[in-house]
Amino acid sequence: MGGPRVATPDLYSIIEVAGTPGVNSIMGRTRVNVTAGAGVAVIVTIGQSDFANFVGTGPYTPTHSTVYNFNLYDERAYQCADDVLGAASFGGRGSINGRIGDNLITNGKCSTSVIAPISIAGSMAADWAPGGNCNNRITVLMRRLFNAGLWPVTAIAWMDGESDKTLGTSQSAFAASQASVISTFRNMGCNAPFLVALYSGSGQTSNGIRSAQAAAVDNVTIFAGPDIDAITNRLGDGHLDDTGAAAAASGWATKLGLVF
Repeated sequence: MGGPRVATPDLYSIIEVAGTPGVNSIMGRTRVNVTAGAGVAVIVTIGQSDFANFVGTGPYTPTHSTVYNFNLYDERAYQCADDVLGAASFGGRGSINGRIGDNLITNGKCSTSVIAPISIAGSMAADWAPGGNCNNRITVLMRRLFNAGLWPVTAIAWMDGESDKTLGTSQSAFAASQASVISTFRNMGCNAPFLVALYSGSGQTSNGIRSAQAAAVDNVTIFAGPDIDAITNRLGDGHLDDTGAAAAASGWATKLGLVF
């Protein structure tokens, strides 16, 4: 089976983002052996803080024992628990990643969910495009999932746009960066369904960013994710609170469930 395999491990330095590292400590983690196969869903989550360890009032532990977290850093899978490995962390909060895995199993879409998070807080769409400081996180993840036998990827969940709204990125510029992000996956041989959330942040949203996100959907290889902007359950800093995190995870699981 073809894939983006490399002969030697990639250096951690090419996937770390200065000032906003991903979670990489496996102390206390339970390693598991899992490979792609019937009933196994491999979900990549990519974007900014609400897709990282920045939501809720505390860590979330999945209720299903077969929700796993693939670690970008060491090419291994672990029992999923916050902080999820691979994504940036606020410290002391939770994540929607394990919640998504729980929902997918509860909804009968899979018996095992492997979540591969790489989100970085404050990242813009251009950061994930070629030349951006997050782009290598995509290419390294694809190689490591393949090497670990977690290939092909089942789906990619993309949730970015708040920083672009804040910094005034135009609709056309966001659309171009977003298209380049999708092309990065395709150029790595990953043809999984790519889901795009409507996401431009809490409070005043950006019609331009939302329009670029909606326009990307072709219902062939690119599909609509949930409307995260519509979730009003928020913490004081605008991140999703526990109720909002549960709603976002449910929305993501429902949309993901339509494509596999």
